[in-house]
Amino acid sequence: MHILLHIEFHEDKNLGASKATEYYHTLDFRVCYAAPISFAWCMNPIKIQLWMVWITLFSATFSYRFFLGTESPKEEPLDITLATISFLLILGSLVCRILVLPKVKNQFPIFIVGLCLAETVSFFGIFLMPYYQDLFMTLSLASILVFLPSFIKLPKND
Repeated sequence: MHILLHIEFHEDKNLGASKATEYYHTLDFRVCYAAPISFAWCMNPIKIQLWMVWITLFSATFSYRFFLGTESPKEEPLDITLATISFLLILGSLVCRILVLPKVKNQFPIFIVGLCLAETVSFFGIFLMPYYQDLFMTLSLASILVFLPSFIKLPKND
């Protein structure tokens, strides 16, 4: 089967006219049967999803400081209300990881909620308390490290 890929126009300097050159390519439509790749010997597919989400959120949280943060913010007193809310978010993230995640059957939603609670702390630091943005980013990344998928045991039936 021949398929027209593209047409190029060339100007002939001797005749002063444009000439179209057509390029054809022959495609061979064969059915290829590939053996399905099985990840059962190396990793559970659910674990691969957990790793993909974890790597994405960890790298995003790390990069927020450099893309959204300010270089040299003015010194400001620590707002105790926002610090308490941030502490409660970190505590909620750790409760999700240590107490809830090992006991539930469908772990993916709890995994996402815990990571998002930890990631929110970095936003508090960047937007609401810029002088302490490095501290809050470090707390956020430390809390996200607790969710490392290699420490998560999946249920036996998966």
